[in-house]
Amino acid sequence: MKTMMINIDLIVEVISEVITEVVITEVSIRINSQMMQNVKKKEKVILMIMDNYIEYLSQNIARLQRSRQSMSMLSRLKFLPEIFLFSE
Repeated sequence: MKTMMINIDLIVEVISEVITEVVITEVSIRINSQMMQNVKKKEKVILMIMDNYIEYLSQNIARLQRSRQSMSMLSRLKFLPEIFLFSE
């Protein structure tokens, strides 16, 4: 079986570059070590999490773009992804 190596820092950097002005609050992804031990394919879990994260960002952008105050909100707040990966 092929194993895909995933560089989380690179993924976050790419997302940050593409989506630089998004209002994100209370977005943090935590995986505890026990969950990681129970999952055979850590890469698959990380990909799933990133897919969900990108989906959340997409929905948030659409909502903000519909808002009249979105520009002022975007100018006041900054995008800071927080991804916590706990492994052995």
